[in-house]
Amino acid sequence: MTLPVFPVNVGIEEVGDFDLLHRTEHFPSSLTSAERIRGDLTPRWTVALRLGAMTESEWRRWSAFVVGLAGASGLMYYTPTHAARPQFGLPGGLPGGTPVVAGAGQLGRSLITTGWPAGQTVLHAGDFFCFDNLSGIRELKLLTADASSDGAGAATLAFAPPIRRAPADGAAIVIDGPSCAMRAIDDKQGALTITRNRKIGRASFHLIESFVGAAS
Repeated sequence: MTLPVFPVNVGIEEVGDFDLLHRTEHFPSSLTSAERIRGDLTPRWTVALRLGAMTESEWRRWSAFVVGLAGASGLMYYTPTHAARPQFGLPGGLPGGTPVVAGAGQLGRSLITTGWPAGQTVLHAGDFFCFDNLSGIRELKLLTADASSDGAGAATLAFAPPIRRAPADGAAIVIDGPSCAMRAIDDKQGALTITRNRKIGRASFHLIESFVGAAS
């Protein structure tokens, strides 16, 4: 799915409330105090951004981007700006290789992959990656455990949230700038506050992941 990309040339002053939003349902019994819990199978990433000290050229580009989205109906690809690259080796380092999905039909909270450098820790808990599933929807995942490759360059990744729809065998695993489709939570997001002399602009933007186009 082709979407605009959240602009990286704006001054993000603060990344707040970056979280995986769950909708858990509780069904307590008034007689026995027993409780039935139903977990959310489609949690969504959410983030609140504060943009500050934008120059006039920056806030003009920002305004054009926001207006072009047409409110909460507009989708974009957003990369977690606070964790756009994995923790491999030195800060900002990448493990190398060309990782891909190894095997069709994989679901759940783990994924068998291959194409990594052999015999090393390739990703760490807290790293992000993404892939496009068979519906063309991009899924963003957070590693919940370190992942190490074997002698053939294969590694099993453990993560959250669970896979919504399986990726194809050979689908690319993106670790440098992983992203997902997001939209504004309402039509009021991204509005500008501009100083009297038009030199500085500020804005806030609250986003939530969108599954538009995903299989039901």
